[in-house]
Amino acid sequence: MIQDLSNDAYELIRTFNSTEVPVANERLVYEYFEENAKKYPDKVALFFKGESLSYKEVNEAANQLANKLVADGVKPDDIVGIMLERSFEMIISILAILKAGAAYLPIDPRHPKDRIEYYIQNSKVQIVLTSEQYIQDEKIQEVKYILWEKANEWVGNSKDNLVRRAQTNNLAYIIYTSGSTGMPKGVMIEHGGLINRLTWMINNFAFDEEAVFLQKTTYAFDVSVWELLCWGMVGAKLAIMEPNKEKNPRSIVKMIEQYKVTVLHFVPSVLELFISYTEYKFDLDRIKTLKYVVVSGEELTLVTAKRFNALYKPHHEIALWNLYGPTEATIDVTSFNCDELDDSFERVPIGKPVWNTKLYVLDENMNILPVGKKGELFIGGIQVARGYYNNEKLTAELFMTNPLNPDEMIYKTGDLVMWNEHGFIDYYGRIDSQIKIRGLRIELGEIESHITQYQGITKSVVIVDERNLVNKYLVAFYTGEQEIDERQLSEFLAKSIPEYMMPTKFIYINQFDTTLNGKLDRKSLVKLYETKYLV
Repeated sequence: MIQDLSNDAYELIRTFNSTEVPVANERLVYEYFEENAKKYPDKVALFFKGESLSYKEVNEAANQLANKLVADGVKPDDIVGIMLERSFEMIISILAILKAGAAYLPIDPRHPKDRIEYYIQNSKVQIVLTSEQYIQDEKIQEVKYILWEKANEWVGNSKDNLVRRAQTNNLAYIIYTSGSTGMPKGVMIEHGGLINRLTWMINNFAFDEEAVFLQKTTYAFDVSVWELLCWGMVGAKLAIMEPNKEKNPRSIVKMIEQYKVTVLHFVPSVLELFISYTEYKFDLDRIKTLKYVVVSGEELTLVTAKRFNALYKPHHEIALWNLYGPTEATIDVTSFNCDELDDSFERVPIGKPVWNTKLYVLDENMNILPVGKKGELFIGGIQVARGYYNNEKLTAELFMTNPLNPDEMIYKTGDLVMWNEHGFIDYYGRIDSQIKIRGLRIELGEIESHITQYQGITKSVVIVDERNLVNKYLVAFYTGEQEIDERQLSEFLAKSIPEYMMPTKFIYINQFDTTLNGKLDRKSLVKLYETKYLV
């Protein structure tokens, strides 16, 4: 049981967790957008490839599609899939699904066919909004595909706002994340948690109608959610980046300059590339509109944060914010303003909890740990997910009743953290084998599971080559009957895992070493790789 917070040490942590803020939840996220469409009908809402749409145009298009979904039987807590690249149609589809009262399921069309089929079948999706180019001959018979090429089927529908169909306890979206058992798991996020997270961000950063957001994160990654929805809540603008350009610093600079972007997101490894690109012989006036850079998805190093502050802050007012949160807790649950860094910090904290969020650092016996002691992070509060869709067993393992508050669920993150003396949370990595590469969450066990499905392979272990700060690489060791051609193994894996989970190297060994207590010795594999296989 979690100890009661009675003595001074625990009272301090109680103070850290004093995050209660009344959040108006009488409106759902899309209803804020509707209000701004009424207030600013002719204002530009979206930019994409040099073209634009007004608030009125976006709202009316979303209403017409929402009416189509309702006519097709969509109701609250239904899940509607979207399989599109970044575009006007993607944004309109998300708004339409929310207006229809359903939850949206983002499906990356670049993912392997088998994985896409798993998302659709596991989530029991009946309708997918997509384009002909992404399905071709790969349709699932039980699913209805609504194609944007046939938009004439719904453009005659009413352009008026629909009567609200969902409530705060209904699902807003489901996002699939890598699963340690070999199959991705669908995280269910409700409207109430989403409203809290976005409202906190709007207030924390003082976003208003003058803001310009850059949407460059893949929508299958939950960081995208605030990029996709925050702008419409405050009457701001959204510049949508063309697909496949989001990691190119030159393209990002061009977007900032062209659309006067004020806020954007980076994973730290891509921020490193951006800093390097703008560090020498670069006119910083080109990005002078940028006020907020938000990073999350990977650990932000002190070196990167100091490089950022040293380069940009003397030129214009700009703030670097480090955010943290698992998909299971609605995007982010902590924040830290890197302006607060000084010589007393040995690392960049992930920060303090956001509104209506509780953070518990617990030992293996579920006892609360005091300041300065490392333990596993458990998250409580309104942003905790409903659980995993169609996976009651895993939900019961990772989502549990809070012994301090029987009315609250807490989520077991698997992250090793510590409260520091400043009242911030420091992050020390994973307790299990989960990692992040370029902000994308990867369970090494999932990759290992797929590798062992190859005929003749008996066991596989995947490690991470972290020598390069910007680019981490996956290396797979395996045992079996014989060494297998790397190309054949890669082609086999490409049918079931996305490109970002693909190992760059496969190494055949006779057997895996174990520690004295019989556990797999991962450290010996790292040493073997560094001493024998690195050129």
